[in-house]
Amino acid sequence: LTKKVYEQSCCSRPRSPAIACMPPISFQLLPLSAEQTRVLSRGKIFQELSMPKIRIQYVGAGVLAAVLVLILMAYGPTSLGRRPLVGRQTHGDDFSHGVLEFAEQGHARNTFGASPATGQRTQAHVPNQVANGAQTHPSGMLCWLVTMSEGVELELVKDHYGHKRSVFACDDYVVFSDTTDLSPIVATDIGALRSKRAPWGGWYNTLVFLHAWGSLAKEGKFANFQWVVKVDADSVFFPDRLWAHLHDAAWSKPVYLKGGKMLLGAIEVFSNAAVHAFAKRGARVCTEDIEVSGEDGFINSCMGQLDVHASIDHSLLKSTTNVQDCTDGRFVAFHPFVSIQSFDACFSLAAQNTV
Repeated sequence: LTKKVYEQSCCSRPRSPAIACMPPISFQLLPLSAEQTRVLSRGKIFQELSMPKIRIQYVGAGVLAAVLVLILMAYGPTSLGRRPLVGRQTHGDDFSHGVLEFAEQGHARNTFGASPATGQRTQAHVPNQVANGAQTHPSGMLCWLVTMSEGVELELVKDHYGHKRSVFACDDYVVFSDTTDLSPIVATDIGALRSKRAPWGGWYNTLVFLHAWGSLAKEGKFANFQWVVKVDADSVFFPDRLWAHLHDAAWSKPVYLKGGKMLLGAIEVFSNAAVHAFAKRGARVCTEDIEVSGEDGFINSCMGQLDVHASIDHSLLKSTTNVQDCTDGRFVAFHPFVSIQSFDACFSLAAQNTV
């Protein structure tokens, strides 16, 4: 054969930016010896000639580089631009990291994971509790709300606190705001509560409530309760009535309650198992419309995607501003009653007409 020089470089071809360019390969085809001619005539050139060996080494190096890239994508610290979802040890960590990822998609602030200040429970409110404070299994109801740090809403929440009603009548409670001092209430600061107005008249407030969920979960207390209940400040809410509605429900199964086709944020009731489903898989499954949705619509959609069963309870919420409707003792909550006067009037009538 006539002497020939062949050079090849991967840099002349499109490639993945993660794969380094291999140096140019240069080799020669020299005149064949009598022995090489004999091998060639027997069809074994790809077994014994040096050129194929060089080619095999080149291909082997490329395969090794591809394997290294796959390993980095799977286990690298910035894999896909998200926190790795492996290696979690506690329920609280599962939930807070998962919801943190939700918030990161919406450019949440760094204070998202603040630990909540919770209400104090007396021994009478904590069944199934042993001497060292550990519970044999989840029990009771944890309730929480988000409130502004000034204005009518704050005054309404302080009135609830003074009368030990609404979330303050639950086995335990958490109040979230944009400050820790709502004296006499100790609150958990989850940052700014500002939200944009939505076309339907509500608010694009999903991120605000994801901050609250993440903070609640980081503290980890939610795992000790059978039910977790989110309530609006202007909802006239009776925890004892809710217990009557939950007698046939299984807190150990992924279920949430709503009053009809859609979940309404005035009152949201989640089983222990439903909260864990949201904690473990929500960040991977529920990824759309975080910045352009109301929190109740987002959670309603997310629960469906997580295969959390919706239990329809038509007596869960009465949407009304008429105080006289509060005489219907079947309902767990009435909403909205935004002033202390109207709230007190509804509460009094409802308390007199409990079924």
